[in-house]
Amino acid sequence: MAQLRTVTLGMPLDIANPAATAGKVTAFFDGLEDLLYVMGLEARCFRYVAPPLSDGPHELAPEDFGRLAAELETAFGDRIWCCLPGPVCAQDNDHDDDFAAVEAILTGTQHVFSNAQVGHRGGLDNHGIALAARTMARLAESDTHQQANFRFAAIANVEPGTPFFPAAYHRGEPGFSIALELAEDFNRCAEKGETLAERLDACRQLLVQRVALSRQLAETYAWQTGIRFLGFDLSLAPFPGPDSSAVAVVEKLAGSRIGQLDFLFSLYALNDMLQHSIEGLPMVGFNGTMLSVLEDTRLAEAAADGEVSIKDLLLYATVCGCGLDMIPVARDASAGQLASLIRAIATIAQKWRKPLLARILPSSVDAAGYTRYQHDFLVNTRVLPLDGTAQVPVECFGFFHPLRRVA
Repeated sequence: MAQLRTVTLGMPLDIANPAATAGKVTAFFDGLEDLLYVMGLEARCFRYVAPPLSDGPHELAPEDFGRLAAELETAFGDRIWCCLPGPVCAQDNDHDDDFAAVEAILTGTQHVFSNAQVGHRGGLDNHGIALAARTMARLAESDTHQQANFRFAAIANVEPGTPFFPAAYHRGEPGFSIALELAEDFNRCAEKGETLAERLDACRQLLVQRVALSRQLAETYAWQTGIRFLGFDLSLAPFPGPDSSAVAVVEKLAGSRIGQLDFLFSLYALNDMLQHSIEGLPMVGFNGTMLSVLEDTRLAEAAADGEVSIKDLLLYATVCGCGLDMIPVARDASAGQLASLIRAIATIAQKWRKPLLARILPSSVDAAGYTRYQHDFLVNTRVLPLDGTAQVPVECFGFFHPLRRVA
């Protein structure tokens, strides 16, 4: 079983010579693979992330980015996942071309990810939110298998360095980060002891052991290569299967089922443990429990049975890891409805100064009402109902500057 979920390398992309960047990335992971073998460790996947499209001047048309993404995908093959982040939206910028580039990247590839940052410390860009929602709707229409939105997210208050796709983006000199594979082990630990405190402590002890060995790997490879180790994202992320559900871990801690109010407390307690168990540890990204509907078998079951709603997930987003993640909605969901979901999660991110994302998948269903995805990383379930009330035009919001300033 893999102990590391991913190692993600961030590095500037040579747009004029992407093959040179691909060569450097491949060499980095060749050496890392050797060290993993020596240390008796295994990573589920390797990932490369570039800086956002809007960071640097370029003269590429949107379709040029599609060709660039396809070239990187061919160079990396199935071994290395790639993320070409989209715009970081701001009041004084027009990002229509950047969103067109995002569409070209996602429709022209099968394994390249992208994102758009619609909220940050300066405020919420409602024009960017509208463009992100339109992109989700257009991707659902253009993608026969409806899986392109698996590779796109609207992100808010996310800092560079997280290893998780599609939220990742890079800035500065090359650096790498690590996410751990914790779900199966935590499910076993959450069955030990009689109280929530005892079960949490069993998870904490496992986490400390796993981090110690992974940190040795990271520091050794940073010394060998001269490439910065940015830190860990200690998020508890699910994977399809009955033994690798993140929601099941939370439910086992105190017996509260998802959809119940007491689930919120167990979720907070687990995330507090993840964030504060190891003093002085370099950390990046989300560092919480990821409630990913289409990637978590237990959560998918709860969604299918009507035990959990989008409003429940918005409540949990105030304390959870990543926000509205892998949310299946009706295929004909309007861009206005999608924008409302993105705006809601960006509002929570702004209020609580925490990184969150909205990854929403408009989905067709079969005769039984279940989604029809055919992907090893996805669990089929029923779509979650959306608020049917009229949507407020984005022009009524504009760019929102909070009066409270972040130090």
